[in-house]
Amino acid sequence: MIPAKQKPRYLYTIVSVAAVLFLLGFLGLLLLQSRQLTRLLKEQVDIIVELVPEVEEADRKALKVKLSQAGFTLPGSVSFTPKEVALKEMSQEIGEDSLCLDMPNPLYDVFTFHVHATYLHTDSLAAIREVLVSDASIQDVYYQENLVEQLAANTGTMSWVLLGMAFLFVLLAITVIHNTIRLAMYANRFLIKTQELVGAS
Repeated sequence: MIPAKQKPRYLYTIVSVAAVLFLLGFLGLLLLQSRQLTRLLKEQVDIIVELVPEVEEADRKALKVKLSQAGFTLPGSVSFTPKEVALKEMSQEIGEDSLCLDMPNPLYDVFTFHVHATYLHTDSLAAIREVLVSDASIQDVYYQENLVEQLAANTGTMSWVLLGMAFLFVLLAITVIHNTIRLAMYANRFLIKTQELVGAS
């Protein structure tokens, strides 16, 4: 019978390996959540469609249906802002004095919508803009090109950083498990040698 002081102790082994695997799992969860967060951020970028002056109501409704049913449009994201409402909002931001000016409204009626994250690339947005401006009811299409490029660059950088951290954690997990097994075998080397002498493999 093996004395109590010679019994192998696996508590520290289990705790160390479990800690490393927990950190590895946490990093994997963080990677998945970062992709979800990136997708949500991409789908919050506004695409602004300016309508031609004095567009007919029927044409405006038809355009809204067209935008809502487009494959690149995020469902439920299409909204219409009349130029009077836009002027009022702008006046509240820059001051009420602008409302006192006896000038025609310089703004346009606009539709605002969001696109799916897969379409938030410079080439895809340029193609969408080209398709939309061909409509006779549309004056022009705007979006923040710098924001789109910055999101794409940051997404790529974040993905590489997280993949690098995941690779390091995998190496750390393998190293800890390997060293823990070697230390456990070394701690029980006399017991292992004794068992080999009596015929154990």
